[in-house]
Amino acid sequence: MYLHALFQKIDRSVLLPTLALSVPPRYSRRPHQVALTAVYTMAENQKENQARLLEGNRAHTLMTTLRRHEGCRDVASVGLDVLFALTYDAVAGPNTVSTSVLREAGACHFVLDMLQAFPLCPEIYGPGLKATACLLTLAEAHTFITGPEWCEVLCCSMRQSLEVQDMPVIEICCRVLGSLALHSEVNQVSLREAGACLMVCECLRKGICIGQALQAIADLAYDCPDNRRELGRYDAVALVVKFIENDFMDMVIFDIALMALTNLVQDDAYNAFRLQTQKVLFKEEGKECELSLYALLSHRLGAVSLIFGERACIIMMALSTFCVSDPKAQSEIGDANGCWSVVKRVKFSASGNPGEAHPEKCPNSDAAVMRQGLQLISDLAIQHSANQDRLREAGGIELLWLVLPELSRDPLDAARWLLTASMLAENNSINQKRLVDLGVPKKAMELYLQFPEDEEVLDSTLSCLTALAANNRSHQDHIGSLGACEMVCQVAMRAVDNAHLLTRCCSFVLALSELQKFDAYGRPLHIWR
Repeated sequence: MYLHALFQKIDRSVLLPTLALSVPPRYSRRPHQVALTAVYTMAENQKENQARLLEGNRAHTLMTTLRRHEGCRDVASVGLDVLFALTYDAVAGPNTVSTSVLREAGACHFVLDMLQAFPLCPEIYGPGLKATACLLTLAEAHTFITGPEWCEVLCCSMRQSLEVQDMPVIEICCRVLGSLALHSEVNQVSLREAGACLMVCECLRKGICIGQALQAIADLAYDCPDNRRELGRYDAVALVVKFIENDFMDMVIFDIALMALTNLVQDDAYNAFRLQTQKVLFKEEGKECELSLYALLSHRLGAVSLIFGERACIIMMALSTFCVSDPKAQSEIGDANGCWSVVKRVKFSASGNPGEAHPEKCPNSDAAVMRQGLQLISDLAIQHSANQDRLREAGGIELLWLVLPELSRDPLDAARWLLTASMLAENNSINQKRLVDLGVPKKAMELYLQFPEDEEVLDSTLSCLTALAANNRSHQDHIGSLGACEMVCQVAMRAVDNAHLLTRCCSFVLALSELQKFDAYGRPLHIWR
């Protein structure tokens, strides 16, 4: 009686199809096709059903049935549809519980085998790649979906889809390709050798799946010099800039394109040069405009309408990368009011400005904007006297004090703050004086004492104090009176096995004890970086 009552509570319409899969067919595959179709119907966009259909050992039952018919294309196709239906919900997105259970039951290996067995069959690689995209959503998935075999079948499917312009499959290929590239250096190599760089650039040339192709370029180029060079061979920089131009007001495309460009030009002289030569044509307020991308980004960073913190971070990160990668970028960004724009943006993020048309601050983005803003200020100022002056005139030195309460709690932030001060002060007597008058030397010593064991803070403290003391007797005396002489001697004794830190200490000792001498070209002698 108890069992009967319990059974009545179970939704048999959900459980019976998966139970039917465990019964071997006597004469044909038809019963299992019917059962698989029923599972698909009940699982599609039904998260509760997805979980119940896989309760107990049913995931293994499902995979055993699919393996039994893996040579039959019709059953395999339905089975791959079932795997996708069990792992995806249109509202909630990928079902992480189902994906974990199915991966453990061998779903990833089955998908790979089917993609290899039927490489030219859309009925297989279509649902197979959709299932792969869901199975790849968790971080640990790379232990199941990774390596040359996956990269080869993915690129094979993408090549076939490009020929017939099957947009849904191309979109999925780009997403899976990006996930594979980010998971593994081995995958980056395999994808490049299988033609992924060429194919994502081909998507942009044909104007298809633009957002997904841009993201794939960003993922392929990330931390992979060889992929950057390969993408450069197919003129990826010009293609990406073209879609910034074509979709100027599409902020999503704009953000993804900037991330792609940032990854493409990092430590790559050829791509950086290609970017330098690009001009962006667009219309604004009814007027046709032509700007370099550097000028366009500087203009957009300073726009009142830009109140979205993450977007500001993306723009500043891109500008920082351009400054480091292209010798001309610092000057072009400075000439386009980039120094003023970054100071204004960070100031707004730190305090808000009631005078602006959009006074709302960006919740949960302020600290990130401040950090990225200080990084950009450093990159604009380093060994660039004109930008140092522009940043001072824009209020960049006072800005350091505005952001200090937020950025003095963490050693990495403190090191960034100190480094920004040193870049503003280096070989700039006016900035030196302004920073000393504001009390930066004392604050630098306080940050060192606050994080005495952190090497980054120590390194940045020495760099900052060296820049402030150099070639100014009154600054040397003031910094020495704060205990800097005793501090550097203690650090030097501890750093006998650290060549970089020891060199930094020596540089600081010289800055504290003598006025700089200059060579025939006006370069300072004795002070080492």
